[in-house]
Amino acid sequence: MIWLPLGTTAANVVSYNDTGLSASKLYHYRVRAKSALGDSANSNTASAITQSSAGSASPFTDDFNDNLRSPNWVLGTIAAPGNYDSSVRVAEANQRLEITPRVNWGASAYSGYLTASSYDFTGLQATIKLVQAPSGTVAEAVLTVGIDTSNRYIIGVVGNQTHFTYVLNGVWSQTFETYDPAIHKYLRIRHDPSDDGIKFETSAEGLFWTLRRSIPRNVAITNVKIDLVAGSYGSVPSPGMAIFDDFRLEASLPPLSPAIAISTRELQSAWPSFAYLPETVFPAGPYHGQTCKLEQ
Repeated sequence: MIWLPLGTTAANVVSYNDTGLSASKLYHYRVRAKSALGDSANSNTASAITQSSAGSASPFTDDFNDNLRSPNWVLGTIAAPGNYDSSVRVAEANQRLEITPRVNWGASAYSGYLTASSYDFTGLQATIKLVQAPSGTVAEAVLTVGIDTSNRYIIGVVGNQTHFTYVLNGVWSQTFETYDPAIHKYLRIRHDPSDDGIKFETSAEGLFWTLRRSIPRNVAITNVKIDLVAGSYGSVPSPGMAIFDDFRLEASLPPLSPAIAISTRELQSAWPSFAYLPETVFPAGPYHGQTCKLEQ
């Protein structure tokens, strides 16, 4: 990191106002005292992300196939800026987003992609494919929708657990399930405008979704950001890598109708020797014209 001088205050001044900054950008600061005897050592680093101009950006998708960070993203996290660590490697490579936590690092250290703009999440859903979770009991990968560290919705995988979390005014509420990389492959946080609720959902293939937790919306969602982040909150000798793919921020879609799901199960039961149904076509509704494979 290259540091640039910002300014000098008068003696005994304990604050400084930095103006004219860009919206939705991460800034790092440090200070040192100056006297006739010379300069002190540098302080600890303080970091902060400037607010976006408005929550009116258009939804977008990113399959990471270009191996380049798009203007929709910056490096950062919604969580406490003090947990951000630029030494956590973040790279678009192999047509996916790869985040490598620090090895044997005793403090909290996280990084990842943070949306450059804010969004009105009303009637939207954020979906990500978690190709691979990091290793270790204190290493994690998360999808977050929120305002700041004290008000957010999270689906995360840490150790052998998947957690479904909301933070309201700094107070945490979590439910847990044993992490299964097959059935927790796709993670989705969805606002359901029909009941103004937040749905935490997972899927094996990104089409049929299982509701893991449902809560009334209790955090304002008209000006939120989304992040894809990985890291650790303790020492991990072999953290491996978190791998994300196929991010989608789009209009909220209701679950498939029971009739379609029932007919699918009936077909699988009737021909249990089939390895898969080659194609399932949805004749009507929000999935009209879409097809999928169902593995047994």
